[in-house]
Amino acid sequence: MNTKKISVWLYYVNAIIAIGFGALYFFKNNMMDYHYAFMEMDAAQINDFNSRILILMEALKKIVGAGLIGIGIGAFTITHFALRDQDNKGANVLAFLTLMIPNTTLLLISHYVAGQITSGPKPPWMLSVLALVLIIIAFILYFIPSKKK
Repeated sequence: MNTKKISVWLYYVNAIIAIGFGALYFFKNNMMDYHYAFMEMDAAQINDFNSRILILMEALKKIVGAGLIGIGIGAFTITHFALRDQDNKGANVLAFLTLMIPNTTLLLISHYVAGQITSGPKPPWMLSVLALVLIIIAFILYFIPSKKK
C-alpha cells in the first residue's frame, strides 16, 4: 500500500470538492435555499424589506464561491507539483493548512446556521466534517512510510 499516493488522491478529492462547491456558489444566480430558511424570508420578502440585502447576500455568496475555487486550485496545484512525485513534507503541511483552515471555518459557520434554522433546508455541514476527516487522513498518511514489496 503506497500511503503517499493515497494521501495525494485524498488531497485531489478535497481540492475538486472545493472547486465544485465554489463553482456552485459562484454561478448560482439566487441564494441557496438554506439561506432563505435562515432568514425566515423568501426572496420577495427580503426584496420588499430592503432590496440591497439580496444584492449584498449574493455578492458575499460569490466571494465565498470565488474563494473556494481559489482554495481548490491552490490545493490542487500544491498537490500536483509538490506532493505527487516527491517526498515534500513542507508541501504536505501547506496542502493540509490550505484545506484545513477554510474547511474548519466553513464547518463552524454552517453548523451554527443549521442550528438556527427552525424549519426548512439546512446547510450541508456534515460534508465539511467529511472533508476535514479526509484532510486529516491525507496529512497523516503522507508521513507514514510505504511498505516495499
